[in-house]
Amino acid sequence: MTPHHRHPLTAEPSATASLRIGIVYDRIEDYVIDCGPADRFAEFEPESTIRAMEEAIQLAGHLPVRIGSPVRLLEKHPDVDLIWNIGEGYGTRNREAWAPILCEMHGIPCLGSDAYALTITLDKVLTKQIARNLGISTSDWQVIPFPGGQAGANHNSNTDHQPESVSVPIPAPILPFPQFLKPRYEGTSKGITEKSIVHTPDEFRSQCRHLLETYHQDVMAEPFLGGAELTCALAFHPLQAFPVMERGLHSSGIGSHAVDNSHHLQSLSGSTPHKTDNRITAGSGPDAETFLTCAITPELEADITKWSLLLCSEFGIRDFVRIDFKLTGDGKPMFLEANPLPTFGTDSTFAILAEIRDEPYPVLLSGILSAAIRRLNM
Repeated sequence: MTPHHRHPLTAEPSATASLRIGIVYDRIEDYVIDCGPADRFAEFEPESTIRAMEEAIQLAGHLPVRIGSPVRLLEKHPDVDLIWNIGEGYGTRNREAWAPILCEMHGIPCLGSDAYALTITLDKVLTKQIARNLGISTSDWQVIPFPGGQAGANHNSNTDHQPESVSVPIPAPILPFPQFLKPRYEGTSKGITEKSIVHTPDEFRSQCRHLLETYHQDVMAEPFLGGAELTCALAFHPLQAFPVMERGLHSSGIGSHAVDNSHHLQSLSGSTPHKTDNRITAGSGPDAETFLTCAITPELEADITKWSLLLCSEFGIRDFVRIDFKLTGDGKPMFLEANPLPTFGTDSTFAILAEIRDEPYPVLLSGILSAAIRRLNM
């Protein structure tokens, strides 16, 4: 990849009067979650992300106001003109809609996609169905439903949660092995480990039961795709696609970001992994180094960019998004998922793109913010 010219909106001071811009983000102390999966906080952003957003808001000539988790919007109408939401919520398939719905009810404009787009795209199965209807390649899948008639409802976000035994029979696998299993309504690679790849019916049943008991939602099974993992980030208004990026692969063939849960725990504590030109070192041990395959071609990038823009139009995605693809063993791209509530972590895709553009990360974020403000005519 070569550096691209800076977007004309980046680092451009706002022509409007100074706005009070509230930041909605998840704080552990705002939720009563004393137990649960080891990765239950995986989607919560570290302090470094919030600081980068505050710097971006100030760079655009506005005043940042920390609000905290979406539940804080329930308590009172915040004294802000606009909300920049990165709050994921917790515990239900509707959780990403909490903040934008409350913003609608308060009458406060909100950056990013609305509750409808966030809820649909959190459902990996529904998103793949829509992508396939649009003519976008995606692998087949099987849904293993959560028992009890509340598939995908998850456990209540404000109660303690212990894995419970799921005694119902697990349906027989219908796809070829190896398969890849993951929760239906999660992001940030929650529920994904090396054990997500299963090779036999016994492994399939065991991992299905583990995911059902741990995450209290449907499980989605897909054929395992062993090729490169690619991501297309889009931002600004109208949405503009950045260069397609390849994400490092773990030795198992899973994206390294998905396997190494300690990587995110490091970022929550304020440290970040070391990055070099073609490898990412995160943690220690024989699998700590992951490598790129350099699979991106102009034709592949053109297809992924076209499909990403098509999906954004279909879902009504606004201001920022990350859309993920994975290649089959013979190099065919398959759509994985769309994430219109992506991380803005200082080691994330958007931060790396800022490096490629040769600009400070807050400058890129400030450009995204300023474009959204113009979209909202503020």
